[in-house]
Amino acid sequence: MTPEGATLPRVELTHVELSVATGTLVPRFEADLDRLLHDVFGWVGATTVDDVPDTGPSTSRTYIVSSHVKLVLREQPIDS
Repeated sequence: MTPEGATLPRVELTHVELSVATGTLVPRFEADLDRLLHDVFGWVGATTVDDVPDTGPSTSRTYIVSSHVKLVLREQPIDS
């Protein structure tokens, strides 16, 4: 609850990140994603490998949803 007279700063969604199992972002899966996300919605995707502190290299595929919002699929170990 906001105290009386206080204002809440503007909150803005900048990205949505989904974790996928390590080894998921292979060319065939990326092509399937592109058929859905690019061909249907027009979102452009790119794959990168980022050095994540404490976990090392992580592959991710990022789609530009709008000028301010990105959808990121990031590989990481997922416990069953």
